[in-house]
Amino acid sequence: MSYYVRTINTSIWPDGVNTFFDKVSNIRADAITSLRTEKDELSWWKIDKLELLEDLAISFFLSFKKWSNSLTLIFIDENEFSDFNFRLDESKKPYSFFNDKHFEMTKLTYSTLGDVATIICNNILKTNIKVFSFASQISKINNLIKNNLIDKSLITDENMIKQFKRKGIEI
Repeated sequence: MSYYVRTINTSIWPDGVNTFFDKVSNIRADAITSLRTEKDELSWWKIDKLELLEDLAISFFLSFKKWSNSLTLIFIDENEFSDFNFRLDESKKPYSFFNDKHFEMTKLTYSTLGDVATIICNNILKTNIKVFSFASQISKINNLIKNNLIDKSLITDENMIKQFKRKGIEI
């Protein structure tokens, strides 16, 4: 089974609402606009097993332009998209990991973005989300650096460097 994954801010999505029947009527505008489409496209990453969520989280932490202490990933069974006419095209993005797993949901419209929002809400209700803190990933990132799997030059943000120093690791 494969999953499509992306980051979301769960604090602005509805909780405890049966959105399948309500569709998008109870979803806040901020939740939908936080999906940040560009050229009517929405980024997703495809993984074959949930054990890869942590690796994907590390990839996001190291590629964010702005420091983030934590992130929430939502994972959606690929079959949930099959009931809709979503088009998912392979795409390349400038991330250090998982570039070959990047897909763009293309040709989105008002209606299809509402369908995506409904699917996201239903998966929040199923608790198909996982929260990661940067601090919890430091040891793993350090091991990746030691094993030359990633370059320490990816750690440039002052807040990241401070987190490493707090754990007694010099970058």
